Amino acid sequence: MALYHEGVRSLAVTMACLIISVLAVFLRFWCKLVLKTGLHGDDWCILVGIIAHAGGTCGWIWGIYTGSHGQDMPEIIAQFSASPTEENLHQIENYLESLFISATFSYLVLYSVKMSILLLYRRIFSTRRYRTTSTILMAIASACSTITNIIRIYYSYQPHNKYLVFSKTTLWTNIHVMTTIVCACLPVYTPVRALADRLITSLRETCNSTWKSMFTRSKPKASAYHRTGLELSGYKDGVSDVNLVLSPKSTTTRIVAFHRSEASQASTSPHGGISRTTKVERSVEFV
Repeated sequence: MALYHEGVRSLAVTMACLIISVLAVFLRFWCKLVLKTGLHGDDWCILVGIIAHAGGTCGWIWGIYTGSHGQDMPEIIAQFSASPTEENLHQIENYLESLFISATFSYLVLYSVKMSILLLYRRIFSTRRYRTTSTILMAIASACSTITNIIRIYYSYQPHNKYLVFSKTTLWTNIHVMTTIVCACLPVYTPVRALADRLITSLRETCNSTWKSMFTRSKPKASAYHRTGLELSGYKDGVSDVNLVLSPKSTTTRIVAFHRSEASQASTSPHGGISRTTKVERSVEFV
């Protein structure tokens, strides 16, 4: 039987939370390997937590495919009431068992992660500044945990309904577990932060150099005809005569400019005077 829309959404959120959690723990152990600090009690607790999270996720996915197919408890009971077959009863059993398995594993995950955080802070508390930072992180983690639990209870408890709604509750439970694992691993990400800083710096320098090169290319270059009035390496040139010559075999226009200039190095005349009568001729061609 194919999954309903709610089942597809639940499966996507559950898998995304599991992948992010596994990646966070993998980066934690990679940072430990890079820093060569060894493994401690907080690392083993977070490892237990991610294994429990994977077990609970597998149980919930099994319940989706063999039990609810994305339906919630009222729809499952209504389907069973309309067709009380052995198969529908077995689907209800699978769904309830998957709820029990995922809920039990979620308690173990949260306990393991909280113990990991406490052991980590107990081991690394050394300065007042770091204690303040850790306190802020603990407050943020507590606020996220409280908010997600309130939302989960809000969607679960509906006093006018005969059955509890578990689909949205399970979604927020997975999000709660994922954020808890990520927050527990953040303080160990020193190599990751250093690598991110280097990548951002390199990207910024590349963007700046590209922008400068584009800006330089966009500037119009002065033509050779305009450069005849510039001061070029000791000569102060001025245009004395300009002739336009049209080639008989092509449409190329040749601009021949003859310049008269004064040499930068003076020569002494035989009569004791200084002669500055050296002439220089140049020709410039435009195509």
